[in-house]
Amino acid sequence: MQRVVLSTAAALAGCASVLHAQCQSGWLVSSTGEEQVVAAVTWDPDGSGLRPAALYAAGRFGVDEFNMAAYGIAVSSGGTWTLLTPPLNQTIRCMVVGPDGRLIVGGEFTASSTQSIPYIAAWDGENWEAIGPGMNNAVTTLTVSSGLLYAGGRFNNVGPASGPFIATWDGETWQSVSASPALTNAPSLLKTLANGDVVAANFRWVENRFTCQVERLSGNAWTRLDQGATGAALLGMHGSDPAVFDLVELASGDLVAVGHFQNAGGVVVNNVARFNGTSWVPLGAGLDSIASSAALLRDQTVVVSGWFHSAGGVPANNLALWSPAGWAAVPGTGVEYVQGVFETSDGGALVRGQYSDWTGEWPVTHYVEARYVLTPTADFNGDGDAGTDQDIEAFFACLGGTCCPLCHPRGSDFNADGDYGTDQDIEAFFRVLGGGSC
Repeated sequence: MQRVVLSTAAALAGCASVLHAQCQSGWLVSSTGEEQVVAAVTWDPDGSGLRPAALYAAGRFGVDEFNMAAYGIAVSSGGTWTLLTPPLNQTIRCMVVGPDGRLIVGGEFTASSTQSIPYIAAWDGENWEAIGPGMNNAVTTLTVSSGLLYAGGRFNNVGPASGPFIATWDGETWQSVSASPALTNAPSLLKTLANGDVVAANFRWVENRFTCQVERLSGNAWTRLDQGATGAALLGMHGSDPAVFDLVELASGDLVAVGHFQNAGGVVVNNVARFNGTSWVPLGAGLDSIASSAALLRDQTVVVSGWFHSAGGVPANNLALWSPAGWAAVPGTGVEYVQGVFETSDGGALVRGQYSDWTGEWPVTHYVEARYVLTPTADFNGDGDAGTDQDIEAFFACLGGTCCPLCHPRGSDFNADGDYGTDQDIEAFFRVLGGGSC
């Protein structure tokens, strides 16, 4: 794309009043419906075509014409989720953008309103499509690596082929994944690392107790993530089944795992641990209860959600931030119960949740959506190219009241001072466009 001439940007910036811009990171909170979102991704339904990319979610969105729960895929617009697909007959558990660009969902469903699609299906923007013969039980986790779709779940065969717990789809056939001795049950998590390796977490019975093994698949070979460490499996709490529910990879290559476990590598870690390449280490005092999901922000801060009230000793109501500086509470969202936290394409995060208002005779539940946005960049339209003519066009369209789906979440309040479309917002935008600091 053609980059703007910086002298033009500087001239336009000079037209604005020279006042200090805010430009701070923070949460944007809006009311929303009582949808239950289990996964969210940024997706462009027609690639380089005319349809724009947008934030899509999988989950439960209201009810169908028979007053039954409507499970499917929805698109976000202005804080409202609109169900796009014919509903599925049961719960969706996971979603990923497939190697061929379609949205892939897995879960406990077996059919849509028009066809049989057992436990895994693809959405092409218009219709559901089966992926081969499907599975014989639920698909609970999905990832993509090296052009292959990886599915994990409670199935013990994939169509006519034997393939318990993990299988790959190459666009034509399902193949079972070479077994690891540690993977004796359905994985709680599949995650692709930056180098293409796939990480799987799974619990097993070892020496009269449950442990959660974390394994890395490189090529066709499985190795324990902490191979060689003594007692390095993640150990369960109070005899309950331990599990890793989510994992993020830092820019350093270190991994942060969250879930339901007390120890890792013989060290007390309390539901969150960092793998530094050789061993698991704690993140402060950890969390006082279960962590269910995590997202990595562009500035390498990790957002963690779950059912905890303390993070590293800091009071936190089911939502917390971790960085090398330590743990911090998440202020200003008002969320009490968190459905989950999901990464967004702009390097921020989306949190879905609810809170109860007890001021009346009876409690009233309010559903909210909180989006964490970082200091804005010159990639205003979110297409991956910063400081282009398209970014300028998108910014001025937003000033006029028409923001694109992936435009910076603050829209025309570029400097985040609470006032939209001011001289200060224009000044801040062109200062960033010219390579300066917001």
